[in-house]
Amino acid sequence: MIKPGSILRVADTYGAQTVKLICIYRHSFKSLIPGTLILVSIRSYIPNTKVKKGELYKAIIVQIKTIMYRLSGVYVKGKGNRVVILEKKYRQKGHTSWKDPKEPYAIRLLGSIAVEVRYAGYFKVISMAPRVY
Repeated sequence: MIKPGSILRVADTYGAQTVKLICIYRHSFKSLIPGTLILVSIRSYIPNTKVKKGELYKAIIVQIKTIMYRLSGVYVKGKGNRVVILEKKYRQKGHTSWKDPKEPYAIRLLGSIAVEVRYAGYFKVISMAPRVY
C-alpha cells in the first residue's frame, strides 16, 4: 500500500533514483492507481545531474505492486512501486490557477507502464514507454 512517507523508485532517466511520497492530489488512499498525481521529495540521485536531494517535484504513479482489477476481468500486478517525475509548471502572471504538468522531464522511460496512465491523460508518458501492460 502506497501512503505518505513511502519510498518509491523512479522509472525515468532524469537523475533521481528513489523519492519519498509527500502528498497525494485528488485521490483517496483506497483508489490509488497508476496515473495519480503526487508530490515527491528526492531521496537519492545520480551525481552530476540536475536534481538534488530534498527538492520537491510533482510526479505520477506508473506502476504499483498491489493487485489491480480491471473491468475486462483481468488481475494485473506490477513489479514495484514506480513514478515518473513531471515538469514544473508555475502560475503565469495574471492567472489565478495552476496548470497541471503533463510532460515528463526525462527523455527516456525504463520498464513497463500501466495502461491506466493513458486514461488519466498523460499521453506523452505513454508514447515514451517501451512497454504498456
